[in-house]
Amino acid sequence: MKIIAFGVIFFLILISLSFSGCVQQEIQSDLLPEVHNTPGMFDSPYYGISFQYPDDWIFSFQEKSFKLDRIRELGIGHAFRAVYTNNTSGFSFAMSGSREDFDPHIHSENFSESQECGFYGTDDRLNITVSESYNPVTIDGGKARRFIIVVHDPGLETVETYYDICRAYKSGKSMIYRIFWSAPSERYFDYKPVVQEILDSIRIYEPS
Repeated sequence: MKIIAFGVIFFLILISLSFSGCVQQEIQSDLLPEVHNTPGMFDSPYYGISFQYPDDWIFSFQEKSFKLDRIRELGIGHAFRAVYTNNTSGFSFAMSGSREDFDPHIHSENFSESQECGFYGTDDRLNITVSESYNPVTIDGGKARRFIIVVHDPGLETVETYYDICRAYKSGKSMIYRIFWSAPSERYFDYKPVVQEILDSIRIYEPS
């Protein structure tokens, strides 16, 4: 279980850093398994997650692979990120996730599933207020953690919301998901029910 815990923290950091370009030396392009992304529906058997969203949203999609040899001898990890941005309203929604396949023999005989996680990390921005941290919530019947941060910029206040979800299976597959959305504070309650519908539609299942 210590290995799983380490993987959880490591991959949450990795997801956050990799797509911001901070660990480019650890990233290499790779052709990863297909994601079924049709209007209004995202479904990835490889990452074990699906969700519904408004039909008129257009997502940008990224997949990357990571060399893990410098951290520990576990080969390659895979990550994806799907992002929708409304430049007019300032609303943004992102779903990201990573997969790492462990040796299933590390689990105890009575292991059922690991769900606990939640990692925000260090945010050195001076203009933020942490409104909510490590708050337990439920997504698709399982445990998740929610973080809410208010960003105070001159003339604009933005609310950022994060959800962390972890799943580990007897097969050795370990999944970390992060959901993120942000909106100007005056539009927060306009988008909150839209995001809640997406959260309610999320289905998490054992990856192929």
